[in-house]
Amino acid sequence: MRVSELSAQIADVVARGLPDEVWVVGEVANLRARNRTGHTYFELVEQEAGRRAPTAKLDVALLQREREWLEGQLAADGGLTLENGLEVRIRARVDFWSGGGRLQLAMTGFDPVHTVGVIAARRQAVLRTMEAEGLLRANRGVRVSPVPLVVGLVTSENSAAYIDVISVLAQSGYGFHVISIDTRVQGPDAPPSIARSLRRADRLGVDVIALVRGGGSMTDLAAFDDERVARAIAACATPVIAGVGHEIDESVADQMAYTRAPTPTAAAQLICGRVSRFEDATEAAWAAIEGAALSRLAAERTHLRSLRAETARAARGTLRLHRARLDGAARRLAPGRLRSVVSEQRRRINRSGRVMARLAQRRVHRGHTDLARAGARMAAAPRRHLDGRRHQLGHLTDKLRLLDPRSMLSRGWTITTDASGQVVRGPTQVRSGQTIVTTTATGTIDSTVTGLQPAPPDPAEEPR
Repeated sequence: MRVSELSAQIADVVARGLPDEVWVVGEVANLRARNRTGHTYFELVEQEAGRRAPTAKLDVALLQREREWLEGQLAADGGLTLENGLEVRIRARVDFWSGGGRLQLAMTGFDPVHTVGVIAARRQAVLRTMEAEGLLRANRGVRVSPVPLVVGLVTSENSAAYIDVISVLAQSGYGFHVISIDTRVQGPDAPPSIARSLRRADRLGVDVIALVRGGGSMTDLAAFDDERVARAIAACATPVIAGVGHEIDESVADQMAYTRAPTPTAAAQLICGRVSRFEDATEAAWAAIEGAALSRLAAERTHLRSLRAETARAARGTLRLHRARLDGAARRLAPGRLRSVVSEQRRRINRSGRVMARLAQRRVHRGHTDLARAGARMAAAPRRHLDGRRHQLGHLTDKLRLLDPRSMLSRGWTITTDASGQVVRGPTQVRSGQTIVTTTATGTIDSTVTGLQPAPPDPAEEPR
């Protein structure tokens, strides 16, 4: 028999044995781009768990006229596209192609409900597995930086999603540092590529990871339903913001992430919004500090004015008292009174003789000396009182100056707060990896805690 004769017999046997079209379920593999005739070719394979090679496969030919009709049906019925790895249920005619010497299926129809159901079932299976292992909300429990300025961008570089995120961050006016990791986000190589990029971004120590992709069909976004991507997100110690597809799309990655954004642009806006809220909180904290300082200064200024008035009143009262005493002494020492005293003393001297006269003279001299000393003491008393009040006023002024926060900062002291603005007084208030803010006289310093060292105990306080 000639080859053509045997081929014709084989084709006849196949046609008589399988005269009608059949429905076949399998997985698309080796999908080849349509050739110049407009036809598309692929393999329909059956995979067995644990085996790399398929257990069975058939060649499929999708002719141009059926392909054009099928593509419209796929888009209308479920937003699907024919691609490798997709499980499908197709209607076909079994045919033996003598020109190629092989048995093949001539595809004539497609069941989109079957494929959509398979995709949904796989998605639910992944979510159930993550829930059972306690990984579904793992990324939601990680610590998020209050100022996420270092962004790990996981997407295909120069794609529309990449441009949208970069544009929003650049237009925000904040000093974002973006580490872009070029990633396959569609096709059979996408799930391992996304998982590797997430692990790499997590190791780089970024503040937040933006996992984004623009819109597409259900099959275009299938990579984000893959279990490998879900596990990579759960293992990240960095919060992941997922912005995949359009607002109506929700993938497994969206549900595994720290938070979901409806679009890549919205993901970038979420990051900008968190930085903006931190800026507002910082401004409010500084305004509160300024208000408290001004209030304290006003209170101390009022207190000083009160002390000054009290000191002045006390000084005036003391002066009036000593002036009255001096006036009394002056009246007692008036010339007329002195002459009377002298005349009396002279009479006593004349009666008592010479000895009494000398004694009277000594007493008069002693009286003048005592009077001079008393006058000097009374004159010096107001000055001493004023000096004491002046010293007290200077001491209070120095104390007020020391209480001024700006004075403390200018001498080298600093104020350290945590992300919420609470003052950090010891290592027990923070943990390793936390961001703290140190305020100095000339600005602020953002730091990340890498180690905690409590102060050693005071030897004088240890029990003997």
